[in-house]
Amino acid sequence: MVEAKMTQLRYQPEKTAVGTAYFYEESNIDGSHMSTIVQYVASEDAFEAFKWTEGEPEATLVTARMDWNRFSIRELRTWKVRKDGERARVAALDQAEGSNQVVIAANLRSQEIGQTVEIDNYPWHSYDFDFASLNVTLPHYVDPLASFSFGTADFVWKAQAPSFQFKGMITVDFVAEEDRHGARCHRYNIDGPGLEHRGGTMWIDKTARHIVDYEIDLPDEPGYESGKLRLVRTEHMKNKAWHEFMQSKIA
Repeated sequence: MVEAKMTQLRYQPEKTAVGTAYFYEESNIDGSHMSTIVQYVASEDAFEAFKWTEGEPEATLVTARMDWNRFSIRELRTWKVRKDGERARVAALDQAEGSNQVVIAANLRSQEIGQTVEIDNYPWHSYDFDFASLNVTLPHYVDPLASFSFGTADFVWKAQAPSFQFKGMITVDFVAEEDRHGARCHRYNIDGPGLEHRGGTMWIDKTARHIVDYEIDLPDEPGYESGKLRLVRTEHMKNKAWHEFMQSKIA
């Protein structure tokens, strides 16, 4: 069994890009079914992801906090946000310090979900969350060329009934250094049971160590045929400007 190695990670506060917004296009690998996602680093241990489609009356906001002892999410909230600022909570995830149990409470497609899931491999990340916690973890890997592994946990849909599960491990192997979308990158193969052996390729900025692109055969949510996340630009903004930006994007 592949296990994640925490010894490959060392928390370095100066490498947490507080105030940085990463603008991504999410789609199938062929570019269809495109939407925009912005991942924003709100503080040293908090980050957010905002997803919207032009002209829609509501958007999705995910807020999360990291446990830097495990380089994993310890708290997550998913909200539906409207133009007037009203928020409706869709899902919540909590993991107490020192516990391997993740507590889930959610309302997905009119189905109430309450679960406690055991996670024994750290770090772990969510593919459904566009690997946002991996994105803020990447700068803290000591050797960027060394292979590394992590666990993944996500909602799994069977017969339209969702349940949160630890899906397994994912391994990331360095392949080459090359240019991608105007950035000098390290290219990696990414695959494993956590991606149902339907992995692909990930490009990570050589210097800043954030995700520039990935193309993965397995889709991250229902309605997609595959998974692609392409960085369009980065922007620095203060918290107030970030909230104003989000409200401006909802019709």
